[in-house]
Amino acid sequence: MDRRDRNNALTVAGFAGGVVVLGALITVMLALG
Repeated sequence: MDRRDRNNALTVAGFAGGVVVLGALITVMLALG
């Protein structure tokens, strides 16, 4: 596995994680608001 491949995997994982967290945050705010 190349270093570039690992960086790409980390970037994709980080982006997906950020989207999930953002979605959860919006859902909570809508539920509370």
